[in-house]
Amino acid sequence: IPQDTGSGLQPVVGDTVFINYIASYLSLMIFDTNVEEVAMQNNLWNPSVLYEPLKFIVGDKTVIAGIDEGVQYMKEGGSALLVIPSDLAYQDYQTLLFYIELVEVRPGS
Repeated sequence: IPQDTGSGLQPVVGDTVFINYIASYLSLMIFDTNVEEVAMQNNLWNPSVLYEPLKFIVGDKTVIAGIDEGVQYMKEGGSALLVIPSDLAYQDYQTLLFYIELVEVRPGS
């Protein structure tokens, strides 16, 4: 899995970020993605889904805590594999892997 530190802005709480992601269990079974090609390859494709970068505001708790925290260590243009323990994910005793590409950072006001 390619990883790149990126060279753009590093997001902080209040910034809007756009990410691409591939989510899997430790078994490497992919269960969610916003990358259309990956969705098709893993029988997850849904015609009603818009396959575009996920947009959220850092710190607003609309994504799992592990992603919210993890993107703050990244820079725009970078990618990383986040190992997210259950307590920072879905609280179901499963550690998750999220491959994240930080596509864009828009500074907050």
